[in-house]
Amino acid sequence: MEYRILGKSGIRVSRLGFGGIPIQRVDVREVRPVLEVLKEGGVNFIDSARAYTVSESFIGEAIQNDRQEWIVATKSMARTRAEMTRDIDISLKELKTDYIDLYQLHNIKSAEELEKVLAPGGALDALIEAKKAGKIREIGVTTHNKDLLKKLLEAYDFATMMLPLNLVETDKEDAFLDAKNKGVGTIAMKPLAGGFFGENQEFPADVALYYLKSFLPVDIVLVGMAEVEEARRNLEIFNNEVDLAKKMEEVKEKASFAAREFCRRCGYCQPCPEGIGIPSIFVLETYYDRYNLAGWAIERYRNTPVKADACKECGLCESRCPYGLPIRRKLKVVHQKLFVNN
Repeated sequence: MEYRILGKSGIRVSRLGFGGIPIQRVDVREVRPVLEVLKEGGVNFIDSARAYTVSESFIGEAIQNDRQEWIVATKSMARTRAEMTRDIDISLKELKTDYIDLYQLHNIKSAEELEKVLAPGGALDALIEAKKAGKIREIGVTTHNKDLLKKLLEAYDFATMMLPLNLVETDKEDAFLDAKNKGVGTIAMKPLAGGFFGENQEFPADVALYYLKSFLPVDIVLVGMAEVEEARRNLEIFNNEVDLAKKMEEVKEKASFAAREFCRRCGYCQPCPEGIGIPSIFVLETYYDRYNLAGWAIERYRNTPVKADACKECGLCESRCPYGLPIRRKLKVVHQKLFVNN
């Protein structure tokens, strides 16, 4: 296993990291065997989030006897100091630990959210206070929008950044290069593009992971895993000398064409005049279709204040989308799938 020093933090991390989204669908007893396999293969980085329902508590249960051997990261969607202070304490309790190695501002989606978390009384204040108190070691940030990321990294000296990067979203490579040049630790999420890459021959997962392993500006490739066999397959890519460069170029070309309706969650379509959270709704569809979390996605969608059927078909979102996605049609499909049919 290759290791990196995570930016200026001095924290030594494995190139392959464990993502805590998929374990929401399994029993808590199934988590430790996956982590055992990963640990034996050299993985030491774990990432979760307050938003991932039982994920933090499952991880806390699984690592309580060898906590010191893991680098534990989590994150919160809290935007104010009070909310973030509360969430940090909840995370510590759920993870059964007295410190968290990396706590991240989770999914900053807009300039308004950016300003709110950075302003006096914002969530960043709570993270800085928690770091001084020894509750967390380092502060990071996650987003799906590379332009917002640039502004965030200019506004505060974050230890790490997390951004999607995969063979569909190669347009974000420059953001990783920029972050590395600033001395920021880099974490690539969504390496399989939300399940776009998998076990099929046309878009194989091993090629998608090889791309990220080979892209040197990425410190950690964060992969969601819930099964022992998944862990073993992923370790094969990171622990063995394989050359998939030629195949990677072939897959990259095919993926560029096949993913023409794939939402990159850049957020340029926002704000919607009707208040529809377009990227968030498409993320729920991904959980429904590709993460085997249909029930969770349906429940989240039912609790969404403004659903996709609020669309008045003004077309403003499509005029803003840099990828030319048929957003209006896709919203109808999602509403049918997550609401009407259920």
